[in-house]
Amino acid sequence: MAFLAWPVLAPLDGRSWHEAEVLAVAPDPTAIATLALLALAVHGRWRALLCIVPALWLAISTLTLLTMEAWQGWAVLAALLAGLAACAAREGMGR
Repeated sequence: MAFLAWPVLAPLDGRSWHEAEVLAVAPDPTAIATLALLALAVHGRWRALLCIVPALWLAISTLTLLTMEAWQGWAVLAALLAGLAACAAREGMGR
């Protein structure tokens, strides 16, 4: 999602492709990718600790965008919930 789907939000919002948020350049797709990688790679209690920073960033970004009444806030919230669910599901499954 962070690599392929997130840049498509710019044209959907009426912005050009030059203004698209891309992974490793913009913070939201980078935080989304970080949560996904942590869900796949890290085991044990370190996962919960490492997920705090990208999850907090996405939560603040969601609140900021929704306060500005930007519809992208819902996309950030969906990505945050999906990332946290992936981390929690992997935790419940064990290693």
